Amino acid sequence: MVNSSNSQLEKILVETGVITKEALGRVQELQHSKGGRLGEVLIKEGFITQENL
Repeated sequence: MVNSSNSQLEKILVETGVITKEALGRVQELQHSKGGRLGEVLIKEGFITQENL
């Protein structure tokens, strides 16, 4: 289940060009398979920095 915080973060990151929709899809797959918070997975996998978040 995707919560509204994740949805808002996803929307902001894609709309501002920080991450592509394709990359977001890969991150979501990783999040579901490995668990963890969306932001943590994005940082750990190198898609964004802590500053981006």
